[in-house]
Formats: sequence, structure tokens, C-alpha cells
Amino acid sequence: MVIKGSADVFVATGSNSTAEIISQMLIPEFERLIICTSTEHVVKEFDASGACVLVLAYNEVVQSGEVYDLLCRHSKKINLLPHKALLLCNKHEAKVAYDYCRDGKFDNYVVFWPLSYDPFRLLMSIHQALVELDKIHHLREKDKVTREQRNHLVNLEALLARQLKESSNFTLQVNHAVDRVEGYINDTFMAKHGDGWRKSVVFDLEQLRGGIKSIRKATRDFDSFSHQSDRTSRRLNKKRGETKASILVVEDDAFQRNLLVALLRSDDYDVQFSASGEEAIGMLQHSTPDLILMDIMMPGINGIETTRLIKTSPLSKNIPIIITSGYNQRDVILECINLGACSFIIKPFNRQTIIKKVAAALESSSSV
Repeated sequence: MVIKGSADVFVATGSNSTAEIISQMLIPEFERLIICTSTEHVVKEFDASGACVLVLAYNEVVQSGEVYDLLCRHSKKINLLPHKALLLCNKHEAKVAYDYCRDGKFDNYVVFWPLSYDPFRLLMSIHQALVELDKIHHLREKDKVTREQRNHLVNLEALLARQLKESSNFTLQVNHAVDRVEGYINDTFMAKHGDGWRKSVVFDLEQLRGGIKSIRKATRDFDSFSHQSDRTSRRLNKKRGETKASILVVEDDAFQRNLLVALLRSDDYDVQFSASGEEAIGMLQHSTPDLILMDIMMPGINGIETTRLIKTSPLSKNIPIIITSGYNQRDVILECINLGACSFIIKPFNRQTIIKKVAAALESSSSV
């Protein structure tokens, strides 16, 4: 059932009567709405809908969970853009629905049956979801601007450093040339004329010496400008340092995760973490880290599949990913590299190796 074009809200249900009730409730406030009553076509219809709010309205919470899993596995769109997933349940399954949401499977739940329980809660929940998505959009835009500014600072700092080096070499060359000319003039005139210089020669010599003084003054001014540029470069470096690079650690093993987080924070990085691929995908819908450290062997979506999903999303495809694993298998490494990973670290971790590879990945990313 398609209602008035491109959808903000997509409802999946196995009941025609539920579909009818929901459509009557939502149409007055949400014109862009699609309702699907066929599990067989739910993936295709969701991908075609462009919806950012997904409502699962099956008779049992478990069935809603299964349909959402189906979408997460097979949908080409659900992991690409931020969305909110709402779960409808009856009052007897409220605790089950709460557990699903607490564990991060759904964003919110609504006790929908019996309908008289709270007939406006679904409307309010959808409005709240849309407001939250709008905030996420603005935060992502702000994050994008901040990232671009930081990259501009890095590039400007590199440009200033090159110019300072070139200017320093230029000053040395000019001073050396002036020294040679001044020495040549003194030696030549003193050798030819001694104390008996003609007035015209003395005049020419004084003019030459005046020119040399002007050149030396110009080089001193140029050198002063170079020092000012150096101070500007240091201020830019300090300004850039005020914004820490952000890193997302995706690791299901608590010990390894805590070890990585502590190691990176000690090197002054802003570190977030997730314990699963699913959680990482959800976090990337809200924010964009500068770098991701990705474990391979995880329950649910493994690191290889999570990397594929990240690299196929327009929101996250440019984030560099370093794979971390205890398996030094050539085929696994090549698969990760082919998917877009920039580097690979073998467990157990070596602090110097991690810091070196993290810094290289961030530097390479900022220069793109």
C-alpha cells in the first residue's frame, strides 16, 4: 500500500486490519507513508521507499525482530543512511520490547495493543524520531565542516613548512652570494689601486656597497617574515591540536577493547568503542570518526561484513579502517584490503606498531 509518494515512514505488518488502523492514524499527520503487509516483499519495498522511520507492527515481538533482522541482512539501504526503528507490541509483551530496545536492536517501542491503552503514543514516537533524525543530520553536517577545517589546517601547515624551508634556503644563498661579491669587490679594487683610488672609482665602489647594504636589509626583512610565518605555523599546529582525532574501536572482547581504548587515549585521541558490528553501524549513523579499528571475529556481523557495509555507505565510505585480528591469513588480509581497509594489525598488540599505523592512517586521510 503506497500513500502519496516518497515515504518518511515505512510500516511493516502481517495484518491487513492493523495496516488499515495504522494508515487511518498516520495519514492526517504523515502524508509520506508506505505500509507493507508482505514479508516476501518487505526488503524490496523498504529499499524503494526512502523512509527514515521504520515501524514493525507484528502480532508478536519476536516476529518483528525476525523481520528487522531480515531487513538488516538483505536491505541495500537500511545501513546506508540514519534511520529509526520503532517496535509495536501488546501490553503483555512490554518487557520483551523493552529488552529489545535496551539491547539496541530497536530505538523505541510503543504499547499499541489494546489500542485504547494510548492511541497517541505512536504519533508522538514518530514525531520524536523525525526530530532526532533532523538533529543527527545537523550534527553530521557540523562534524563534516569541522573535519574539513581540520584538514585545511593540516594542508596549510604543510604548505607553510615548505615555504619556510624554501625561504631559509633562499636567504642563505643570497647572503652567500653577497659575501662573495663584497669580497670580490674589496680584493679587486684594493689590489689594483691600493690607497690611490680615483674619485670615480671610489664613487662606484660606494654605490656598489650601498647596493649590497640594501640587499642585506632585504634579506633581513625576508628572514623576519619567515620567522613570523614560523610563529603562524606553530599557532596553526596548536589550533589543530585542540581538536583531537576521533577513533572508533570495534571489538567484542572486553579485555582487548579496554586495552586498545586505554592505549589510544594515552596518546591523546578521542576514542569511542562498540562491542559488535551492528552497534558500530548504528553509531556511524550518528557520527563520523576519523579512523576505525575493526576486529574480524565477532558474533553477529563479523568485521569483514561490517567493513563492507561501511565502505558501501556514502556517509562512511571515506573513513579509513585498520583491521585487527589474531589470524594472519593471507586471504583474510586481501579480502579486507579489497573491501577498502587501509592497514592490518595482528594480535597481540604492540603499542609502537599501533601508534605508528594509526598516525599514518590519519595523516594519509587528512591529505586526501
